[in-house]
Amino acid sequence: MTQCKEIAKQLKKMLSIYSIEEKESELLPEFTEPFRFQETLFQQCRNAADELSYLGSCLSCESGDFPDMFYGIYQGNRLHFASSATLDGGCNHVRFFGVSVTALACNDREFVEKAMPHSLGLCGTAVPYDTIPNLFMGIFYKDETMMNEALVLAEKFLARKQRKYDILIVQYLMDLWEKRTENLTELIEQICIEEQRVTENTTYIGYGNEKYNKVINIFAHGLFALAEHYLGAELFETIALPNVKSFCKEYELYRCGHKQNGELLVNYPENYGYLNQISDLIPQITLKENGKKKSIVDTELFADKLFQKVYSSGKLQHIVKRDIAWIAAWGTTEEFLQKFREDDEMQYFYDRGLIYYALSNPDMGSCYEISSFLLSRCNKEKKNCILEKKTRDFDGPYHMLFRRKNYDVLQTAELCEQLFEAGADPNQAGEKNVLPIELMMALPFTEEELHPLYDIWMKLPAVDLKLHTFDGKQPIDFAKKYKRKKLATWIKAQL
Repeated sequence: MTQCKEIAKQLKKMLSIYSIEEKESELLPEFTEPFRFQETLFQQCRNAADELSYLGSCLSCESGDFPDMFYGIYQGNRLHFASSATLDGGCNHVRFFGVSVTALACNDREFVEKAMPHSLGLCGTAVPYDTIPNLFMGIFYKDETMMNEALVLAEKFLARKQRKYDILIVQYLMDLWEKRTENLTELIEQICIEEQRVTENTTYIGYGNEKYNKVINIFAHGLFALAEHYLGAELFETIALPNVKSFCKEYELYRCGHKQNGELLVNYPENYGYLNQISDLIPQITLKENGKKKSIVDTELFADKLFQKVYSSGKLQHIVKRDIAWIAAWGTTEEFLQKFREDDEMQYFYDRGLIYYALSNPDMGSCYEISSFLLSRCNKEKKNCILEKKTRDFDGPYHMLFRRKNYDVLQTAELCEQLFEAGADPNQAGEKNVLPIELMMALPFTEEELHPLYDIWMKLPAVDLKLHTFDGKQPIDFAKKYKRKKLATWIKAQL
C-alpha cells in the first residue's frame, strides 16, 4: 500500500464525516436566543472547522489529487481561528503560533499577518511556548532585529532541560535562519518521528491537532513551507523532501506549485451560507492590557469586528425572523412596528423585557426609535414596560445602553432620561458589580462630547455616588481613572 493510501486508510478510521456532501449537510447549532446570536455564530465556525483539514487530506490521499487537502487546510484553519480567537485564552498572540504554521501548509501567508502581526512584536520569554513563536516571527518577517532578540531567548531556552520535541523545533528554526539547509530535511523527519511519541504538543497553543498529526503532519508541512518562504524558491529547491510516513511528499509537490486563492473545500448551502464568507472577513488580532503590564489578545474586539463584518454583508438578516424579541434586537423599526402586538412590552422574552433587546440593536437609529416607542408606552399610558429580568443579579438597561458598539450621544442622553422616568435603576450594579456611571465615563468620547450625557446624569436624583464595587471603588475613583475632570469636580461637590 502506498504512503497516500495508508494515510487515507488511517484518517478514515478517525474521521466522523467522510465526504464533502456529508460535511455540507451537517447540522450546526441554531440561533435560538437573540443575545446569543454572536456566540452561536462562532460555535458554528468551530463545528464547521472540526476535522475539515483532515477530511480534505483524507480525500486527497485517497484520490491522489491534492486540491481538496490544499483548500481543506485553508478553510478549516481559518474557520477554527475565527472561533478560537473569540475565546479568552489569557495570553498574547503566542497562542496563534500553531494556526500560523498550519496556514503556511496551504500557502496562506496573508493569514499569519492577521494572527501574529509584525507590529505586536515578540512574545518575550524563554519558555517553550514563547521561544518557538519568537523564532517563527523573526523568520517569517525576515526581521534581523527581532530575530537577534529571539535567538538570545532561544539560547536561554536551550541551556535548560527541555523536551526533545521542542528542542528539535527550536533547532530547525535556528538552522533555517542561518540557512544551514543541509540539516533541515533531517530535522523535519525527526520532528515527525518524535510526534509519534509525545502525548501533548504545547507548541500548538490553542490548536490541539495532535492525534491527526501523527497520521499526516500538517504542522511539519507548515514548517517546511516556512523554509520556502524564507529561503526563496531557488535555494529551497536544493532541499530534499522529508522521507517519513506522516509527511506526504505528493502533497508537498502540489503545494509548492500552487498559490492560495481562497477556494473552499466545503460550500455550505443557503441556510448556512454566511459561513462561506468567514474566511475572507477575518480581522487582524489586537492586544489589550490586562494588569501588571501584561498584554493579552483582545478577543472581544476581534469577535465584534468579525461579527459586524458578517452581519453588515446582509447574509445573517434572514435569520432575524423568530419573534418580536429578535426583531427588537436585530431588525428595523418598521419591522418591529409591524410585528409588535398590544401588551408585548409587558411580556418576558427569554427572561427579559423587550427594552433589553431594543437597547442592544446594533443600528443606533433602530435602537433609539424602538426603545423610545417602548418607553413612551410605559410613560404616557402608564403600562408596565418590563425594565428588569426575572432576577436582579444581572445587567440592567443602562448597562445595555452604555455597552453598545456605536453611539449617538444626544440620543443616548435622551434614552437615559426616558429610562429613569420609566423606573430604571441607575444604581444597579449588574452581574459583575459594574456601576452604570462607570460605563458612561468609559464611553469613547471627550468630556466636551459627553456634556449632553453629563447634563442628564447629574440631574438624576437617584444616582448614589457613595456606592462601592467589589474592589472598593466609588464613582469618584472612576472619574479619576478615565480623566473626567468636570465629572470629578461635580461628584466631589455632591459628596
